[in-house]
Amino acid sequence: RVSAKNINKKNMQEARRNRYDKLISFCKSQNILHLFLGHHFDDNLETFLIRKVGGSNLEGLGCMPFNIVVNKIQLIRPLINFTKNQIVKFNRKHKIKFIQDPSNFNEKYTRVSIRNFLKSTNYIKTIKKDFKNITSYVPFYKQMMNEMLHQIVFNISKNSVVVSYQDFKKLDEVIKENMIAKIYSYFDTKNITLRYVKVKILLSELNKNNLKSFNLTGISVVKDRDFLSFSTNE
Repeated sequence: RVSAKNINKKNMQEARRNRYDKLISFCKSQNILHLFLGHHFDDNLETFLIRKVGGSNLEGLGCMPFNIVVNKIQLIRPLINFTKNQIVKFNRKHKIKFIQDPSNFNEKYTRVSIRNFLKSTNYIKTIKKDFKNITSYVPFYKQMMNEMLHQIVFNISKNSVVVSYQDFKKLDEVIKENMIAKIYSYFDTKNITLRYVKVKILLSELNKNNLKSFNLTGISVVKDRDFLSFSTNE
């Protein structure tokens, strides 16, 4: 059961966040280090298309990795390279029972609409090729972004990250957006999602030299001469 205070928007993103919080909390309470998830290739392809339509950056288009550490629990997706058809055929061959989630057929959800589109489109091969090409570039892109962030960081502590504003100002707008998102992810924001529109407003204020202080969804951003400071009071 999920606390009523954690149910506000009643959408799939909120349900997914609450589900992960419960699973990870259970693992930690039972000293379980590895959590296996059932995501498969089709899930990842759907996520890729949802994010591409939504204007995600290259790192976001990398979608769900094989494994990732979240709150000291390692999430592993052993089926991520197998299609749903392959999994269903295996289950039927070995007489393994499985269920169909009713929400998989409800088109009020974006993912279901995307899933049905992928089943009907004549461009599925092109989409899969695009997905594989982009995911192959993501590791190099992440490395480049990390190196660039390292170059502009002036000081870092538990509650603050200070970057050189002059170095930050020289970056391309898309890279600036990525840098801000990376810095934001450094802080414990209690599963709050950084909205893209907030990043755009922050950059607009910086470009107009109007920024003194800005609330970036729980993180305070202050420009002080040659430095840009991101901090939290927690």
